[in-house]
Amino acid sequence: ARMETKLVEMWEKIQSLEDLSRRINQRMKELEKLYGRASELPIYPIIIGHTPHQTGILRVALAQTLIPKQQDFNTSDPCLNRLAYRSVHRNHLSTVCSLILSQSKAQHAAEGGHTEDKPAALADLIVLPELSVHPDDVWILKRLSDTTKAMIFFGLTPIEQTGGDIVNTACWLIPDRRPTGRSWVIRKQGKGHPTDAEKKCEIVAWRPYQVVIELPKLEGSERGYRITGAICYDATDLKLATDMKNVSDLFVIAAMNKDVSTFDNMVAALQFLMYQHVVLVNTGEFGGSTVQAPFLERHEKVVTHLHGGGQVGVSIFDIDVTDFGPGANFAESSRKKKTPPANFSRFK
Repeated sequence: ARMETKLVEMWEKIQSLEDLSRRINQRMKELEKLYGRASELPIYPIIIGHTPHQTGILRVALAQTLIPKQQDFNTSDPCLNRLAYRSVHRNHLSTVCSLILSQSKAQHAAEGGHTEDKPAALADLIVLPELSVHPDDVWILKRLSDTTKAMIFFGLTPIEQTGGDIVNTACWLIPDRRPTGRSWVIRKQGKGHPTDAEKKCEIVAWRPYQVVIELPKLEGSERGYRITGAICYDATDLKLATDMKNVSDLFVIAAMNKDVSTFDNMVAALQFLMYQHVVLVNTGEFGGSTVQAPFLERHEKVVTHLHGGGQVGVSIFDIDVTDFGPGANFAESSRKKKTPPANFSRFK
């Protein structure tokens, strides 16, 4: 795995304080190049050893959960810790995870199942909505990841930080598999722009950095496919989109938003302005989860769209990482793409 090799090589080369100092300075220069100057955010790339579903193909599963609903949050219990509600919330998450697993297995079996040329992974990336998972129930997602082999991006219910601040965060759950066993890489992505309803529950802004997940690079590419995420209202921050346009290859949004039409239009704009796949997963209370990419033809631009509110839903689709990833400047594609937007340099 690339992560394991990189870490070993990195530390093998450090034999003195001078070596460590040079490595730190090198890292600082790398981060300086990626710094988000418009949003004033440090951008932290995390290189992982995750193997895609197929060579160059990323299998993605998005899931609309129906619980919690907006009315479940209140000023007396903004973190949804009340015991009577916890069992309902946990059972719903377990049921949705079972649905994701069943549908992934059905899709995998219909395609011929595991062969020598196709990995046994049922999915590469699973995405759940904003505020959909209580911190005490993350173990359920770990079991789902163990079975599907996928990394998971999901919204946590509000958490209280050291010092008392309550914040809204999403979480990257990434399995790190090595000969010695499986461990977890967990990184939080904060929300920098709480809504008025969140402010009433004393949820404060917290987005000190932007996480970018980088997959192993394909042959002929200078870097791996990069995925970044945002929570709902943060996705409307055009400064963030400006910074990510030339950094990420896939933009994932975890949402709990009733203004479905506005967010539909936002995704339609971002997929072109950022020139990459944009995945929006909304809660099942409102629906409207959608995936779009800057292909020329309308029927190819909209990859999937779950319509209607009040519905649990799962959608599984594939992303060719060479369509808008680091290999896009030399890869041939059967689908015509739109001309990149102005000031676009991600493929250079």
